[in-house]
Amino acid sequence: MKLEQYFDAFGPSIPAIVVYSPDFGAACEITTITIPVLETITRDYAKELLNRVRYLRSAYVSPIETGGVAPSTKAFQDAESFILKLPLNRTGMPTINVASDGEVNFCWSNAQSRIDLGFFGNGTYSYYGSGGGNEVVRDDVAANGPVPSDLLKIASLST
Repeated sequence: MKLEQYFDAFGPSIPAIVVYSPDFGAACEITTITIPVLETITRDYAKELLNRVRYLRSAYVSPIETGGVAPSTKAFQDAESFILKLPLNRTGMPTINVASDGEVNFCWSNAQSRIDLGFFGNGTYSYYGSGGGNEVVRDDVAANGPVPSDLLKIASLST
């Protein structure tokens, strides 16, 4: 069991209890995540997304293609931290994948909006978003900081 923080962009940070099974190794699965939120579905979303990151971490320990780069452990850690900061009841579920350049990638996409967000393991992330008549491009956003309001605004169009 590990105590982590869940950050709501519209409120204070609150403790989240995360239980990994069988242990805290790279191949483990998150069995329980307890986040005191208003909507139960948020807890299930967070668990599903964290398990997806854990799966990708164990599946992509070597490059995807010749000449590619496998994502670093730090890229996966930054992605997990970001998930715990997302107000998932407002943003909906992103897809999470890895790219051949070593990026852990989050994507929200529908007819109204699109966000492409990537972690490279250097403690920052970058994103492109468009929707609701807005378009944003940001680089070097601190992975341990709050989720930017312009990102949340476009991500909320995905729900």
